[in-house]
Amino acid sequence: MTLSVAAQDSYGHAVSYAWSALCVGLESNGSFATVDGTTLWTAPGNYTGEPRECRVQVIASDGVGHSAQGAYLQQVSADPHAILITSPAVGTPNPAQPGTW
Repeated sequence: MTLSVAAQDSYGHAVSYAWSALCVGLESNGSFATVDGTTLWTAPGNYTGEPRECRVQVIASDGVGHSAQGAYLQQVSADPHAILITSPAVGTPNPAQPGTW
């Protein structure tokens, strides 16, 4: 998913952003990537059977000691639980002789 935030430094310093997430009860906190200036977050797998929330946080800093932070709660849906047969059922030999294993 795409994340966005805007911040402005009152002295005109360049602002950089650091994103993080905390996903209690999930196996990870997901992962972040920046592509062409856009921050993307890949939510973690949710194998709990119930929706879970992650606290997504951003810290904006000016590089000279000033920062501000913002956060929001992002719901992560449960992954569907399914069993997939990956190989067909077979019996050998086929045809079987009567009375044999």
